[in-house]
Amino acid sequence: MEVRVNESFYVYLESYKGYDWYLENLDEVLNSDVQPINQDNIIDGQLKSSSFLAFEDDSKSGVNFFSFEISRNSTLEALPTLKFVYKKGNSNDSENDVHAQVHLVADYGKEIRSWFHNDPKKDVIIDKKGGEYDIMVSSNTNNLVTLWGSLSHDETLSSGYSWYLENAEDLESTELIKLIYTGSHVLNRNSVTEYEFGFGMGELPKNEVLPSLIFTYKESQESKEVKYTAIVNLRMENEAIIKINELGDVEKTFNVLKNEIFIVELNSVGYEWNLVNADEVRSSNDIEPMNLNEYNSVPFIRKGTGNNYIGANIYKFKVKETATPGKLQPTLEFFMRTNVNQNGAVGLARPYSASITIKLNKERSEEELYDKSVPVIKYEENDKQIVYVESNTILKITQESNASTGFRWVKENVEEITRSEFIDDIGTSYRSHCSQAIPGCGGDETFMLFQKW
Repeated sequence: MEVRVNESFYVYLESYKGYDWYLENLDEVLNSDVQPINQDNIIDGQLKSSSFLAFEDDSKSGVNFFSFEISRNSTLEALPTLKFVYKKGNSNDSENDVHAQVHLVADYGKEIRSWFHNDPKKDVIIDKKGGEYDIMVSSNTNNLVTLWGSLSHDETLSSGYSWYLENAEDLESTELIKLIYTGSHVLNRNSVTEYEFGFGMGELPKNEVLPSLIFTYKESQESKEVKYTAIVNLRMENEAIIKINELGDVEKTFNVLKNEIFIVELNSVGYEWNLVNADEVRSSNDIEPMNLNEYNSVPFIRKGTGNNYIGANIYKFKVKETATPGKLQPTLEFFMRTNVNQNGAVGLARPYSASITIKLNKERSEEELYDKSVPVIKYEENDKQIVYVESNTILKITQESNASTGFRWVKENVEEITRSEFIDDIGTSYRSHCSQAIPGCGGDETFMLFQKW
């Protein structure tokens, strides 16, 4: 928890009626620059929580809270760890006690912390089951990752799991990204705990591949048993992504735009994917390799925890200005060799390959896309159906829409349309149902697609 000089702060701890939280190391805290604000509840050398606040939907469960302040003259150099214990009433039985610790960290960057608290934007919200997510980042910006965890389901607080940043040490070795804010609080309306991790991006060179953020949901930072894992892949804006997740002999075709940067992400478990025709790619007039080193390899981005070597080799390329529409040369040929055969036995090398054909879409002039002489096929039914189209035609899809309801029609597969060899997205138009602009009137949203094969 970040603290500042001359600042008051609160610690909220989940609780149930009949139970109380105590500050165990009261003497240590009193001899530091951190002072409890309410010292009236000191019992046997321990400070009892000030009050119990019940959740709105459950009168039995809620939170106990403690209030502290940092001395005006503090240097923030020797901050204590706040150690709490959860007990039932006046019971002396310590066998079922629950312990919690809050590590205090000096916060010298007020403007950074304020940004995270005042800006409601969350780049990604991850539920407690984890999963893999992509977020777009850019140079010299801040990003907030929010993870949801469960509250306890009974008075023993037995579910005590939290989210932790597993690869914090990896981030310390790079100037590209820094962890600059952490925080957690109870989100009562959803009955969850929100864990927030704020990251600051440095200057991001276009040839760099950013590390993935690895979060684990477990009982403590030291715990080896992980209940859930969440992976957040950091992607630079305007990068196209080709993912190879399957093992075997893979062949794919991917459509790109002129001057576009695209990455090929090849997942593996500790084995390296190699670009077999690296020399040919280096001399290509169509494709420029951006992150190949002198050994024709790229970094391995870890996505596993502990001794788990799950991760990916990520190759980055750029479509050259000299590239012409159609199939680009050469085809990207990747190869990986493991020492595990198809039946899982060790000792027999099993090669895997991935062949990726890159095609450059033809750029079309505005006159071509909006040629009024092109036949128009109208589709106006608010339902699922098959529409048969011909080449060099415009398909218009119209749906009734009303922005005042808070909802509107959008294309869900924009990326797929952008990459298509057969469709150009011309744009969207809106026509009100009213002759004058009247709020709540509603209208028709029309999506226009050009069939270009």
